[in-house]
Amino acid sequence: MGGLKKGTGSLDFDEEPDEEDDDIKVSESEAEEKSANTEAQLDQQAESESPTETASSSEGLTQAEAQAQTQAGEFDMDSLPYLVQRQMRGASVNADRTKQLLLEVRPFVKEGEEAFLDDLQDLVDGPVYKGDAREAAMVVAQEHPELVAEKLREWGIEYLDK
Repeated sequence: MGGLKKGTGSLDFDEEPDEEDDDIKVSESEAEEKSANTEAQLDQQAESESPTETASSSEGLTQAEAQAQTQAGEFDMDSLPYLVQRQMRGASVNADRTKQLLLEVRPFVKEGEEAFLDDLQDLVDGPVYKGDAREAAMVVAQEHPELVAEKLREWGIEYLDK
């Protein structure tokens, strides 16, 4: 044991200190390998479960049927939700977004965006990209114009020249 000061004594258990250190190093490296393998297996399971759960809900399949299809490679990529498809392709957040909208907002809208993103992350229990959140908000507004009309009334649209 080279790191001890002289005079501290020796813990000689009839083994060579170097061999003991080597055994510990082997055990640690084996544990690290097992841990890495376990993490990789969990990651693979999580990746394979996410698309199957989504396929299950989007196609009306049971989870077992969807998982069997996924394992057999028989699922239709187009039947999966957009975000799952994008992740499976390894595409960037803006890969499919070919149209741009210039949106100028008042300061309070921009300042509220971080709180909005935090709330979304809490609701979906995971990370949310700003581009996905903005696009989803626009689609929700398109699907519910009555909500947008209500906000415009709050802002006084009825007082504008017609």
